Amino acid sequence: GNSTYHPALKAFILINEPDLKVQPRHLTCRAILTAFDAALQAEKDVGVTGNPIAFTATFSFGMFDGQAPGLGQMEDFYRCIQNPSAAPTLYTPRNDLLKAYKTRWVNSFNTANPAFSVKQLLLDRYGRTFWNDELKLPVFIGEYHSVQFAVRQDLKAMLAATRSREYPFFIGFNFFEFSTRYDKGGTELDFGMFGYGNCTLGLMNYSGKVYNVWDLTLQNDMIGDPMPDAVADAYGGAMTSVGSILKSSPCVTPVLE
Repeated sequence: GNSTYHPALKAFILINEPDLKVQPRHLTCRAILTAFDAALQAEKDVGVTGNPIAFTATFSFGMFDGQAPGLGQMEDFYRCIQNPSAAPTLYTPRNDLLKAYKTRWVNSFNTANPAFSVKQLLLDRYGRTFWNDELKLPVFIGEYHSVQFAVRQDLKAMLAATRSREYPFFIGFNFFEFSTRYDKGGTELDFGMFGYGNCTLGLMNYSGKVYNVWDLTLQNDMIGDPMPDAVADAYGGAMTSVGSILKSSPCVTPVLE
């Protein structure tokens, strides 16, 4: 069979926000190391030979023990992977994790901070540890959206940072997110570019359960700017007459969920 990763794959997030999920927190490094080691061993077991994708653990932008948000967690993991058998990690890997870290690891984090804050708190400091003669690890933002600032202006500032010679290690970010997470509620409702309307466009059978497929509605940012328009403009595109294409077919009778 094919032993090469699909060419569309560039990086594999082993764990999302382990610094918020792993308890007790001092075992965060062990959780990441074991996942990293397992992925490398799985590659050996199935004979992966092509397109060696990058691996990462995407940290939150939380601040712990007085360290810089996001960056402190990355530095903690770098120190840990140099001596994984030491306390409190106490892990003996099957593979050479430090070598794999230096050749296949990328750093990543999630943040709702605006562009100027991300530059000040992380990007301006990142190169001291991770972009030097000894080590060169790129970094990306897995989830990015500052809901307290105008999306159009903030995204353009962040995109400019990806092109800046000041940050040759900054390889990009994902805008967070496509549609509103009504299941989460609270402040999570502020992030989606699209909401759901009251028109059921169709029904979807998934694993034996039928779900409604709702039409989409435009969501505005904090200054009232439609977010799909703002995102398209920031990336050099345009959303023309988007409202007319969100409801692509007549409504049907919904199912009760």
